[in-house]
Amino acid sequence: MNFDLTILQEVSLTAVLLTFLGGIVTSIGPCNVATIPLIMGFVGGSAARTRWRSFSLSMAFALGLALTFMLLGIAASLVGGMLGGSTRLWYYLVAAI
Repeated sequence: MNFDLTILQEVSLTAVLLTFLGGIVTSIGPCNVATIPLIMGFVGGSAARTRWRSFSLSMAFALGLALTFMLLGIAASLVGGMLGGSTRLWYYLVAAI
């Protein structure tokens, strides 16, 4: 399976916006929706918190998740690029697992 890397050389605003939209759509899944009660319970658990403090806690949580998923995606793409392009043995190994 050959992948044409010249597709990735041109970056357009449309591609960036579509990628951002795709990330938002995929974040609405069963694994991520389960974190909503965690955020609501932590942020809304104390009446002493101001609106700004609640917003900053929610934003820190969201940015932490985004950063974690971004780093995991980068790591997966680097490992996939190193292993996937060399041989088809990996296709059969992953299929067997």
